[in-house]
Amino acid sequence: MSDAERNNMDSNIAGALNRIAEAYSGETGLVCRKKERYVHWSFGGLRSNSDRYAAALSGAGVRPGQRVMLMVQPSME
Repeated sequence: MSDAERNNMDSNIAGALNRIAEAYSGETGLVCRKKERYVHWSFGGLRSNSDRYAAALSGAGVRPGQRVMLMVQPSME
């Protein structure tokens, strides 16, 4: 990763999530309603989920700085 890419990560949502997940890994970061109940995601869980998506995109050839669009239903899954 270049210095420019690293600096960009420090000033975007990915960098913010990494910093917050380091400090508050087990704390609740997101609550979503799923049918008749609520699902709680920790900041660490959010980061792990984000890392899985990043790995899948990277495996598909997407590189840092490239723009992508995901069309999904609003949820954490």
